[in-house]
Amino acid sequence: NLDEPDAAALVDDLLGDDDLGVRKQAVRSASAFDSASMADRVRRVAEGDPEEALRDIAADALRQG
Repeated sequence: NLDEPDAAALVDDLLGDDDLGVRKQAVRSASAFDSASMADRVRRVAEGDPEEALRDIAADALRQG
């Protein structure tokens, strides 16, 4: 398992990927951390990802918190 700083850098890279599946997995990984900075990353996806399905997944992850 990665510590949060290493995971955050990786999640940032993966959230910028062109592949929806990669971004989806990054949201799930970020959601596994109990961290405000990771929640912010998920929130950015929920508010601005070009794919509605991924925005919905991210919003659901935030609600489940």
